Amino acid sequence: MERVKLTIPDNWNDITIETYQKYVIIQDSKGSEKNKIIRSLALLCNTTTKIIKGMLYSDLLDIMNIVKDLLDNEPDNTDFEKTFKFKKVKYGFVPNLSKLTTGEYIDLENLSKDPIVNLHIIMSILYRPITIEKNDRYAIENYDPDQFKEEIFKELPMSRALNSLGFFLSLGEKLAKISRRYLKQQEKLVKG
Repeated sequence: MERVKLTIPDNWNDITIETYQKYVIIQDSKGSEKNKIIRSLALLCNTTTKIIKGMLYSDLLDIMNIVKDLLDNEPDNTDFEKTFKFKKVKYGFVPNLSKLTTGEYIDLENLSKDPIVNLHIIMSILYRPITIEKNDRYAIENYDPDQFKEEIFKELPMSRALNSLGFFLSLGEKLAKISRRYLKQQEKLVKG
């Protein structure tokens, strides 16, 4: 039996946005669960279905458990970073979400209708190259959807995307709590 060395992803840094997008396509496709598992493992371990099918069943189960643990556990959203370096370029998160341009807002809203398919594009809108940086403050490139810079974000680790999404979800929860508290205070003032 031929020995094969597999790279098994055990954290979200090991999976790119593009790989995750392909994984979701496999999961949403028709076919047997066994076939989906084989195709998914081949994709995530960067190998072929032939190699996966030729593995010992006990090894397959071990790999499945590692991958399942990974997929069941999202990164901690406290790992959100406003800036990061990727492919020798330093990127920054949109510094002020309340000052999004109309184009940014419309594109993000439209792309969010199919967030997994459009994740790399969403990330390219939210994170852009830093043009000026001083201490903790920075400015990013102006938004230009005609530059097609989103393709590079397909290679970005999923951990970055999940941390950004986690930031938005926790921000949304906090804003909802603050809004409820504010509305209750306003109601007391009106009744008062």
